[in-house]
Amino acid sequence: MAFAAHSTSVIKSLIDESLSKSGECQTRPELCRSIMAQEAGRWEINDILSCVPVEYLSSADHFVRLPPTTIDALATWNGWAHVAEEVLRQQPGGALPICRLQDAMVARYQSLVGLSVADVALLGACALANLPSSYLSRKDKFVRWRRPRARTCTVFGTPRTNQCSISCRCRKRRLG
Repeated sequence: MAFAAHSTSVIKSLIDESLSKSGECQTRPELCRSIMAQEAGRWEINDILSCVPVEYLSSADHFVRLPPTTIDALATWNGWAHVAEEVLRQQPGGALPICRLQDAMVARYQSLVGLSVADVALLGACALANLPSSYLSRKDKFVRWRRPRARTCTVFGTPRTNQCSISCRCRKRRLG
């Protein structure tokens, strides 16, 4: 079977997808079998193994792993809460079922970072793991964006500061 130059990127994305589905770790034979089964024998073992990035290989054992930096970076990315807020604010009522929110967050992350489609399962897990707990509901399957409470004086409509809650004229009037 002829091996074209563009095939390297195709096989690389299949490797990433296979490793993501299996928990980020497979032996070389398992990896080759899963890709060959998925692609109905389109690729030969040597083609697959030649496309495995060096940073995925271990000198200590015979496993192929996604690099830890990729997984750690996704899991600890500080933008997940912002992406969730952005997606939920665009929805009427600021709510979405958790599955649709996960898909929307993954799509938004991919548009921001440009990550390949092969990493969708890992992205989805990281997105849900980093949802702010205040967005979650115990009553139903919806995730809701919680608007920050208005920090204005309820009587005079003036903006409150941290000191205002103690010294606000309306508070003094109520207490006095």
